[in-house]
Order: sequence, then C-alpha cells, then structure tokens
Amino acid sequence: MKKNTLLGLLVLCLFPSQGFCQGKALIVVYNNIAGESGFATGWGFSCLVEGYEKTILFDTGKDGQILLENLRRARFDPAGIDALVLSHVHEDHTGGVKDLLARNGSIEVYCPESFPSRMKEEIKKRSKALHEVRGPVQVCEGAWTTGILGTDVEEQALVLDSAHGLVVVTGCAHPGIVRITRFAREHFQRNVYLVAGGFHLLKADDKRMQWIVRDLKELGVEKVGPSHCTGDYAMNKLEAAWGKGFVRLGCGRTISLEP
Repeated sequence: MKKNTLLGLLVLCLFPSQGFCQGKALIVVYNNIAGESGFATGWGFSCLVEGYEKTILFDTGKDGQILLENLRRARFDPAGIDALVLSHVHEDHTGGVKDLLARNGSIEVYCPESFPSRMKEEIKKRSKALHEVRGPVQVCEGAWTTGILGTDVEEQALVLDSAHGLVVVTGCAHPGIVRITRFAREHFQRNVYLVAGGFHLLKADDKRMQWIVRDLKELGVEKVGPSHCTGDYAMNKLEAAWGKGFVRLGCGRTISLEP
C-alpha cells in the first residue's frame, strides 16, 4: 500500500468525524438541552447522521452560527454534508439553513412541500437541489423520510435502518410521537429500535404520559431518546419507563447505531 494511502487512513481514524471509523451514528449538533462540554446550546434541534451512503443533517436549529460552531466542535466540516432533511417550517428547526448553505451549496434539501414558496425559492438558489416531499422518500440507502404527517403542523421524520431495527428521528413530533412511530413501523415493516428527538410533550399530564408509554411499549420501541421540546416531566416519565433503554440526547452527544 502506498505511503500516502496509509497516511490518509491514519488521518481518518484519528479524526473519525467524517464517519469512516465510527460507523453509523447520530451526533446532536444543536439542542436547548446541554450535553457535552464545549457545545453551545440554543432553542431548537439538529443532528448529524453519519456512516450511511450519504451524510445527512436533520434540521438546523434556530441560529446558524451556533450550528456551525457546534459542527466545528464535533470536528465536522459542513462541506461534508450531502443532504439536509427539514422536519417542519418552524424557525427553531430551519433558522440555520441560510448559514449552512452559505458554507456548502452542494447539499440536496428535503422539505415538506407545504413550506412557503418564498422559502423554497431561496433554498433552490442556494442548494444543489430541493426535493419537495409529500409521501415517504428515500434519501439514500438505509435512510428515508416518513413524508408529511399531521395537519395542524405538517411534519416529516427521518427513518434510518440499523442492525438493531429502525431509528426514528423527530424534530418536534407535532403529529404525535406515537402516530409517527406507528407509521414508521407499519410502512417500513421493521421493528423500531430507537425513537429520538423532540417529542412535543411540554404540556403532557400524567394520564397522557401513561397512554404514550403504553402505546410506545406496545409498538415494541426498545429505546427512547426524548429531547428538545419534550419537557422535564415527560422525560422523567419516559426515563422511569425505559430505564437502561433511555438515551440522553444533550447537545454534542454521539449515539452509535452499530451492533
């Protein structure tokens, strides 16, 4: 093997943030919940998906500069992002789009077709391509969007295949975390290993939490990683119900999807 090739492999393994050495993983790069030291927090959510055919960013949080700084902290160059999947139109999930595309205009963007026309035109000008999503769409091998769910706030989730089963990543889960999970399980015909992201349960009371825990358990969800807009009360209930299957998704946290 040539000397330059050996050197290149060494660099990749010393700096695995481009996905070659750490395999399939989620890295939380924007969250209002603190996690790893050195990562800035802000209201919103974004996570990086590595180890698949394409490197995917799911949502961008509210502040593009915080997003870019956290990507730097994760030792990831924005130029390495191939696809951006936007869950829904709210600013705490789309606010960083402009700054991100200013750093990488070769990204393919997947957004609900109901996004405002002016916003879609701006994305088209700044990106490689804009895919307006209605039904489920494959982003790359092993990664799909659910397509639009809900009516009040139209939202899509990201679905990833893993050795453990499906991983469902939600932005805010406005259509309902149970509804999104059930759709993913039924549409893709696989068990759901992990549901992670914003669960939109800030106002949930004890009775509603009992229903949600029961329904997610009946759907066979092995692990939950609630964050962002879930709320402390709901997160405590979910942690009590899942125990060791509860995944903390503070900003900067890396979740391996490998066996």
